[in-house]
Amino acid sequence: MKNLLTAAIVLLAFVLMSVNFGTKNEEQTAPIQVKFGHVDMTEVLTTMPQIKQANAKLEAQRKEAIKQLETKYSQMQAKYGKAMQDAQAGVLTEIQQKQIEAELAQMQQDYAASEKTMQDNLLKKEQALLEPIQTKIRKAIDDVAKERGYRFIFDSSKGGMVLYGRDADNVMKYIKPKLGMK
Repeated sequence: MKNLLTAAIVLLAFVLMSVNFGTKNEEQTAPIQVKFGHVDMTEVLTTMPQIKQANAKLEAQRKEAIKQLETKYSQMQAKYGKAMQDAQAGVLTEIQQKQIEAELAQMQQDYAASEKTMQDNLLKKEQALLEPIQTKIRKAIDDVAKERGYRFIFDSSKGGMVLYGRDADNVMKYIKPKLGMK
């Protein structure tokens, strides 16, 4: 499905590049020029200081969450180890063994729930940190397109959709200043 969408976009780009936009009216005698540009979004995202700051915050939160999970896991392991020793020594009654088994099962469920909560919280934090950055990037691209007369700007990262792109059409040099980057 993704390949079909990519092929359709490539075909559309070919058609748009080959069509003569020479519609004329009384005031207009020259054909309309369609200007294409491209930008490497991977480069934008990896070089923005705000992205680095967001990643540092996420990493700090991730490390703290992992530390808490490791503490829960250690407590569970310690309880299990003691229960095994007591069971082998014959200190526990059958009722006590069943009670400890239930406690361990509950601890395991709590651990799994904590792990899921950690992942959900990290995802929410990532979205909250990245949303304003993405909005800023989108605004910079929109502003450059309007200011410079681009009809289309393609993402050229990861072997992107650009079939032909001259350096003069690389709008990175216009977008970086709008994002406060060199």
